Amino acid sequence: CSLSALTSLKLSSCKLVTNEGVRGLCSGLSALTSLYLSGCSLETDEGIRALTSLSALTSLYLSGCSLVTDKGIRALTSLSALTNLDLYGCKLVTDEEVRALIQGSPPVNVCFWGEGIRSAASYVRLG
Repeated sequence: CSLSALTSLKLSSCKLVTNEGVRGLCSGLSALTSLYLSGCSLETDEGIRALTSLSALTSLYLSGCSLVTDKGIRALTSLSALTNLDLYGCKLVTDEEVRALIQGSPPVNVCFWGEGIRSAASYVRLG
């Protein structure tokens, strides 16, 4: 069974998804445009870096991935098709990194509310 044509994958709240599992998934999903990893609490920067091989990825949902840091998010800048990123509850991601994503080329719409963030609205860019 080939999954190379799969465009959307929802693994939200699969608490046993690991970095190794994400690396394995990325190798055969070249058409993937949306990936839902929200609530995958074992996901770290290592797994996020593996996502950089998904060149067609436009939407990534990482809300509740509390072990993801700026280092992992910074790796996502190589995904030129990425336009939507959900970082709600990613408390180790700083507002500086979120600003860099929004101001990058192309800009990314980011949903973000971490510790110390003054206003989530300032980080959501529409249209």
